[in-house]
Amino acid sequence: VETKMPVEPPPAPEPEAKPVPIPEVITHRLIQALSTYGFIIDEKEFGIGTISSMEENRMLISTGQKVYVTTPEEAPLEVDRTYSIVRIYDEVRHPRTGKKVGYLARILGDLSVVAANKELSTAMIGDVYQEIRLGDKVMEHVQYVTWHRKEKDEIEPGLEGYVLAHSEGRELMGKGDVLFLDMGTNHGLGTGDVLSVIADKSPETTGVPDEVIGQVEIVVPREKSSVAKVTESYREIALGAKVVSTVR
Repeated sequence: VETKMPVEPPPAPEPEAKPVPIPEVITHRLIQALSTYGFIIDEKEFGIGTISSMEENRMLISTGQKVYVTTPEEAPLEVDRTYSIVRIYDEVRHPRTGKKVGYLARILGDLSVVAANKELSTAMIGDVYQEIRLGDKVMEHVQYVTWHRKEKDEIEPGLEGYVLAHSEGRELMGKGDVLFLDMGTNHGLGTGDVLSVIADKSPETTGVPDEVIGQVEIVVPREKSSVAKVTESYREIALGAKVVSTVR
């Protein structure tokens, strides 16, 4: 009598990997950094709208309040979309070249558009991190989830950039200070990456190893710039100081 071997069922398909949501504590730190220290923003980013009036005449604009946003006629906001609210501060120029880099801005909160016309949109205020006023600007919603620590710990070798500005406008910086770099995600940087600050060399010191005068850790990288914190400082760090991933 022929004995039939039991047929094993096919292996169950492996479940699709679901994206891991960014921990709330990290999201809070990112929001706190962007609302307290700020970030560098391009003029085109905040040129999409300005909070021009509100439904109720209050001293402060708060969560759940209806506001009106003036927009360029050719680019109205979109209904059912969330946007970030920012305040624009000083213009930032590259300390080495003098070239305009952008503006220092701080994030204040967000709003959701409920009605949109060519030059005026109606929106409801959502989360509020800092005081919002008439005249504050609207930009595309800041996606905090894209800025968490990278999966890999390695940092690209050979990266070179410069200190653009201090979060409070100082020219000299030390341990604990927050500053802005002219490098970001386009250069492979992610939250938690550590870079070395090196001293300038004179022409007579060609061939001499770089002198490390401090270290900075990336807090929030954007495409072309980053918010960073000075974690070590062996002497004062000036605007325009060189920052590298590989010390030579």
